[in-house]
Amino acid sequence: MSYNISYMADDNLVFTEVTGVFNKREALKFFKKSLETARENNCKRILFDTFNAVLTEYALGFVEIAKALPGLGYDNTFKIAIIHPATELDNAKLFLSTTKNAGLNIFMSSVIANARKWINEQ
Repeated sequence: MSYNISYMADDNLVFTEVTGVFNKREALKFFKKSLETARENNCKRILFDTFNAVLTEYALGFVEIAKALPGLGYDNTFKIAIIHPATELDNAKLFLSTTKNAGLNIFMSSVIANARKWINEQ
């Protein structure tokens, strides 16, 4: 698994690209580092591209990650878009439901254009 986090100043957006196979511990690490990058740049929008990545723990891992986000410092002031593989639709729905219940502002799609459109809306 590898990930790259960058701040895109022109868009005032943190972009995190994740590739390969990852587990819950690694996911929490890149979620935390992305949040730190956003805070360092006074940014409230984060786009995660996990289209070419696979979570090893499947449904349970998705729920545990979603429940852990508020503890990392995420709240409803952050706008988070996640691009996921089309094969992970059921897990994405479970993740989205869990994060919405936690009051987070998250959008998920397997289409990058949809995620970019949503995150750029005011």
